[in-house]
Amino acid sequence: MESPMQNNTTTVNQDTKMVDASLSPLEKAKQTIAKLEANTQDLCAQVDATSPDGSAFDDILLACTAAADRLDRAKAMYLRLYPNEPMFGGAKSGDAEVEINIEDIPGLKTEADEDLPMAKVYLTAKPFVEHFEKLFILKKVNINDVYPRYLEWSLGSAYLKHMAKKRGELAPGSVETWELAKEWLLKFKDTPANRWKNLQALVKLEVEYGESSDDLHHRLSRDFERLGAEKFTAAEILLASALRSAPHTWSGKLHDVMEKSIRKGPMSLNDVLQMLSSVGLVSPRPDKRKDAGSNGPAPPVKRFSRDRGSSS
Repeated sequence: MESPMQNNTTTVNQDTKMVDASLSPLEKAKQTIAKLEANTQDLCAQVDATSPDGSAFDDILLACTAAADRLDRAKAMYLRLYPNEPMFGGAKSGDAEVEINIEDIPGLKTEADEDLPMAKVYLTAKPFVEHFEKLFILKKVNINDVYPRYLEWSLGSAYLKHMAKKRGELAPGSVETWELAKEWLLKFKDTPANRWKNLQALVKLEVEYGESSDDLHHRLSRDFERLGAEKFTAAEILLASALRSAPHTWSGKLHDVMEKSIRKGPMSLNDVLQMLSSVGLVSPRPDKRKDAGSNGPAPPVKRFSRDRGSSS
């Protein structure tokens, strides 16, 4: 007499062979798993209906355990072939195929980039990243599966060049993920050239004519975020402010020196002073003869006499 385990093995083998040959490979696999699941459930139901006192219980329990193990192995095998099939434990196959409307996708660019076709375009990475992530959460899509398809289309030329540079710096064998791409986007303003450009723009912010304090608050809030004000030290801001009136002939050398200094990290007051002492720039002296004109020396400055109450 065959044991329940032997009967089960025979049944499973027969059921597996009875799969319809006209089905697709995926449908055949799903049919096989369905039969294995049904067989496992039947055996487990027999365990519940059998008294644990007799030897039959041990045989049925062993058969049920073997069927469950067989089912798990079959699912694992098919999951390798069909990683997006939920029946085998994979993600939903339709996740990567979800269509997102063009008006829902945010854009990210710099002020110098050409306009993007999106309805909402950001000039800073942080709000763009938040919007981008919420979009795929709302669509119930795994962002790692689909972000490359939409990200490249969402970025302006400056960000695209930045991302291409970062990808080129990846170590061999490293794999780009959304978390890594997000980190690159958030660090865009930290490139030395861009930080110096933003720092110069930051110290040029002024109260505009007819602007209320409330309007100024909202405008500065936007500009501070756009320019990354929180990432500059007080020493860097003081330096940039002082250099606003630097001669035009200094601009090229200052640009190079500031990029190198920023690349080393945040600058302290001591760093700023040392940089200025080593830069070696000379301010052009004014031409007194030119300022005085062609009619001789400049006229004397009139001084106010307190005793006479007049000028002399």
